Amino acid sequence: MELVAPDGSLYKSQLGGVARISLRVPDDVVRSRLLSYYGPAALLLLAAIWLVLLLVAWSMLYWPMRCSLADPTLGCKNDYPSYLDVAYYSGVTLFTIGFGDFVGHSAGVRFISLAEAASGLATLSLFIGFLPALYAGYSRREERLISLDDGSGTRLAPAHLIAATFQPTGDVEALFAFFAGWQMWMSSVLETHVAYPMLTLFRSRRHMQQHWLNGIAVVSEAAALVCAVVEDGEFRDCHTFLVTTIRALREIRHRLGVREVQPTPLTRREFGFAYQTLATLGLPLRSEASAWREIQRYWPQHKSEVEALADYLLLPPGFASAVTEPIGRFA
Repeated sequence: MELVAPDGSLYKSQLGGVARISLRVPDDVVRSRLLSYYGPAALLLLAAIWLVLLLVAWSMLYWPMRCSLADPTLGCKNDYPSYLDVAYYSGVTLFTIGFGDFVGHSAGVRFISLAEAASGLATLSLFIGFLPALYAGYSRREERLISLDDGSGTRLAPAHLIAATFQPTGDVEALFAFFAGWQMWMSSVLETHVAYPMLTLFRSRRHMQQHWLNGIAVVSEAAALVCAVVEDGEFRDCHTFLVTTIRALREIRHRLGVREVQPTPLTRREFGFAYQTLATLGLPLRSEASAWREIQRYWPQHKSEVEALADYLLLPPGFASAVTEPIGRFA
């Protein structure tokens, strides 16, 4: 069931007003909490608009035959039935209420009434059936993201994530297996968020600091580091995860009609600090100069997609830099 315009025009027009309101809220947590209501509210508004448009369309079909709705004892007059009377009849027929105060007396009106009642039942049935699919996609996304929440309430640094995955076993294969699991999750996000674009607007109210796009940014930056600094990393699961992530974010961006942006560059100093930090873990690293050349293959592509969606989804102003700055810190 398609509940969003292909170019995301309805959400774009709404987000403009939401952005102006949200920017007046100084606290990031309060702002995120308020924005968490927007996704469900926008979905309900879209369904309401769909039903109103159906009601108006059917009422326009009744209008030329409005005299067939008039009470025979009153007759058909210039102001009776009025358009509001016709719209009322259309509404009670669409929702299959049928109070009986207006009744179709001609074959044409009766036939259209049956068609409208069928369309109303079909629309409501499709919407009700659509909600479980939407919730299932949201739940699968959030379940994986919870594993990134260390309880501190702060964003997880990429190097911290690499250390937490590699250090318990000291086996680089565990690191690649970690990205293999995330690659499967990313494939699910690609399927659900392209099919149901409104899922991109749904935020977790339990973990306000862990937006789903923030989680993707952290894991993808960790994958880019591993692919660049670890020997033969570009042939392993971190590379597959990055390819899937870039494709998923690009298709979601296109689905929503979001323009591409110029990514925040990774400086040599930041990369050098991250490289030295990862060297202390005992990972099998290639030379820093070679790793620096290798990371240029991955960084601009995924960073551009992440930052474009971050602007669209009204993430905090420091979102992009906050992910980059702590790249070499881990506890």
